[in-house]
Amino acid sequence: MVVSIALVSIVAGLAEATFLVIVTRVGLAISDGADAVELLGVDLSVGAAVLLASGALALRVTMTALSGWWASGVVADVSQTMRERLAWSYLSSNWPTKQAHRSGELQQLLTNFTQAAGDLVGNS
Repeated sequence: MVVSIALVSIVAGLAEATFLVIVTRVGLAISDGADAVELLGVDLSVGAAVLLASGALALRVTMTALSGWWASGVVADVSQTMRERLAWSYLSSNWPTKQAHRSGELQQLLTNFTQAAGDLVGNS
């Protein structure tokens, strides 16, 4: 999943760069009074170039949303796994071990520790 997120992010970055190049070329063409824009050796009308830039922008927004959705899924999976492991470890421990820990320590671990793990995964 991490590789997919990285690839989608690269595509989003390329789409954004494409959008910026096309918009810059269109702006220069309009300021010069030209009716056409040259992109990679192909002459396009200003309208067609704007349409192409809109497509690149739509691709960037779609890829960014997809990347965010996948990344949030990874964070949710990590948080759930951490909570399950911590709860199972506590519940399967013997009574003297449970008695040695202060009241509320499990709840603190289940919230703070899993949030820290989720933040770590989400920010990397």
